Amino acid sequence: MLVPIEKLLLSRTKQGPIAPKNMEAFERDLEEACAEFRRSVIREELNRYDVEAKEIYVAGVLYRLCLKSKATYLTSAGPVEIERALYRSASGERAICPLELQAGIVAGYWTPLAARRGAWMVQQMTPKAAETAFQEMG
Repeated sequence: MLVPIEKLLLSRTKQGPIAPKNMEAFERDLEEACAEFRRSVIREELNRYDVEAKEIYVAGVLYRLCLKSKATYLTSAGPVEIERALYRSASGERAICPLELQAGIVAGYWTPLAARRGAWMVQQMTPKAAETAFQEMG
């Protein structure tokens, strides 16, 4: 199976010589192909943090599987969607997500590196300017 980068390079070599006016488009296509590859690797790594059990103990408390559902997490390469397990204790407290706990997900959404970069950017500029900067940089 070809990864996005290989697909991009293969499609570009079939087009023959690339005119200089297409360089920006090529760079943007390459950035997106690299980001898609990074997202696929990060998605697989996040999946490794999920738990496949009917019951788990956390800090001596028994939790039972209550739901498997999809969630979107923001990574350093962009958003990824993951199916993960949620567990609830007998006391009916808010459900916990072992994937999020083990991977260090921040605020139920950000991977650690994405959170660090996002926090740094909004220290330097307004949140809107940071969003624009991230979009421009891919």
